[in-house]
Amino acid sequence: MEYIPYNKSNQNVKLIIKAWWLVDCKALFQCGRNLFSLLARILGIEVEVMIEALRSRGLRLNLFSKDELYEIHLATLDVLERVGVGIYNDQGLKLMDEAGAIVDYAKKVVKIPQHLLKALIAKAPEVVTLYARNSKHTVKLKPGGKTYFNNSSYGIKVYDLHTGMQRDSTSGDVANFARLTNALENIHVYLPTVTAHDIPEYVRSLHELAIALDNTEKHVSHAASGADAIKRYLQIGATIVGGEEELRKKPVISASTCPISPLQHSKEDTETLIEFAKFGLPFFILSMAMGGGTAPLTIAGELVVINAEVLSGIALVQLVNPGTPVLYGSVSSTMDMKTGKLALGAPERSLINSGCAQLARYYKIPSWIGACSTDAKVLGSQAMFEKVMTAIIPMLAGANLIYGPALLDSGKTYSFEQLVLDNEVIGALYRILKGVNVNADSLALEVIEKVGIGGHYLAQKHTSDHVLSDQWRPNLLDRGSMGDWIKKGRKDINEVARERAKKILASHEVEPLEKDVRKEMWEIVEKAKGDLKKIKQ
Repeated sequence: MEYIPYNKSNQNVKLIIKAWWLVDCKALFQCGRNLFSLLARILGIEVEVMIEALRSRGLRLNLFSKDELYEIHLATLDVLERVGVGIYNDQGLKLMDEAGAIVDYAKKVVKIPQHLLKALIAKAPEVVTLYARNSKHTVKLKPGGKTYFNNSSYGIKVYDLHTGMQRDSTSGDVANFARLTNALENIHVYLPTVTAHDIPEYVRSLHELAIALDNTEKHVSHAASGADAIKRYLQIGATIVGGEEELRKKPVISASTCPISPLQHSKEDTETLIEFAKFGLPFFILSMAMGGGTAPLTIAGELVVINAEVLSGIALVQLVNPGTPVLYGSVSSTMDMKTGKLALGAPERSLINSGCAQLARYYKIPSWIGACSTDAKVLGSQAMFEKVMTAIIPMLAGANLIYGPALLDSGKTYSFEQLVLDNEVIGALYRILKGVNVNADSLALEVIEKVGIGGHYLAQKHTSDHVLSDQWRPNLLDRGSMGDWIKKGRKDINEVARERAKKILASHEVEPLEKDVRKEMWEIVEKAKGDLKKIKQ
């Protein structure tokens, strides 16, 4: 037991008492609290009692010390106040001007004073709830809370599940990825994984949104640009839940934009941000900075650019509609100086985005982090090496939502098998992240004494009691003998994943939308085809 002694010269002193017990017992906890509360009344001082069981809080990583984090924060404030950001939208410039920022309308540059930025960031909610049309899939994101995953998105190619050949993606692939995601327990939010090339571009985002909502019960996040398209985007979401007011209360859809590095918010993206913020829909600001190209090569310097881009976007959201839920997002990485390409499987990426997760916690905003990624062109050793390497560090750093499963080929090509493999990897990483409990039950003294010397634990109740909670069991990995593996056809894990993906798509049933709801949703899309085509012409 440790304590801070009572100091009679300071009547406002707080007595902090910590007690560690080897048992996790509510009665004992309450007994100790009552004892110390009585002591507080006798001494007339405030007492804070912290009685803790010896239990693991799971594995956690802080990449930066408090001082280092503060230095990045100060550098960001300096950049936003002296350099500023480009906002290429007149409405965005006016909003910032009226709020007290220094706006150069000719250059479309906004310089944000520290006090204004601080006030606006403070308006962003600490908890963001991503509702799903099936409530059991609703996700609550909070700094320091659980890490969730969503598939990567916006791929232009897919590996055909049956032929294995790379081809342009279609609306059928969007539907199949949605159904597969619906069945996988470790993929919690769905973004249209690939592009529906068979749909006209001017209505493509709305079509993809409707396909997604039709084929998964989980939360759907997508993007749309242009006020007219966004209006219909919101109509589709409102149709799913029974009206606009219900959508505000339980947003089953969300949206995002990406700043253009370095330090720019495009005209189209700013319009998108403003229109969605007006409604109060959860909105994600996702930096795509590239160290050495569109940001400094040093990780600390790149984080300053990312931080400035994301915070300025969040500030604008809060100017439009204070209290709008936002995520602090980054899928940033570093440039491979040999090829000139963005390296999604680089170890630096895990450090960059782990830093972003820590910065998001610093501002008390949930994070959306790019990880579980690879530059490998096909399934295999490089893909799994890079995916585990880029995923584990952001998970340990407390990222709230991780973006990456299904991705291959630096985000250009996507794979059904890879999504299944990533789901398996995530399950194993969750077990590592969980850590180890140390208490009277887990120390197992009673059963150790019972089994004694030379016995075994297989038949002990203690073993069966802990088999689900303390041991992760794979779905794809083969832990059998060589002989059994040969009898099963010498299948490697990629083939096993392919078979599982096919089985899921052949048998998994998604809870359908009500007929009237589905009819209304697709009527909105069909009407938009005609209306948006006229606008384009």
